[in-house]
Amino acid sequence: DGTRAANVGHLTPQYPVTHQGRTALLDELTGGGFTVLSDGAAPLDALDASDRAFLAAIGATLVPLYTDNAPAEGYLDAPDGYLPHLREHGHAAAVVRPDFYLFGTATDGAGLAELVSQLREQVQQPAATPDRTPVPAPLTAVAHS
Repeated sequence: DGTRAANVGHLTPQYPVTHQGRTALLDELTGGGFTVLSDGAAPLDALDASDRAFLAAIGATLVPLYTDNAPAEGYLDAPDGYLPHLREHGHAAAVVRPDFYLFGTATDGAGLAELVSQLREQVQQPAATPDRTPVPAPLTAVAHS
């Protein structure tokens, strides 16, 4: 309907997380760029090979978050910063732009796949270089399924 979803286009907070035994602010562990936060791995399972290839091409990092017992590829939400916020708002996933502004959120895996599709439409050049990652315009609506 063209209305802006709550918090979309707003600056997102930075919290420390633990990944593979190292605790630091999220962007220090991911190296910056687009970040796809998810409540565990389940929302990411909805992304097909094309979605994953696109995200890799723009330098996005998939960040499945856990409150405890994170698998090797997972991220432990150390201070319980990201997951309580996602859950409080009914989000299973969020896409954060390289400038730390929220691109959009999704309530489930299908919504995340739609959000990635919207991102793909807005990013004109899917090939990122280390010194220049494409940044899309803010999304005007949340992907719901």
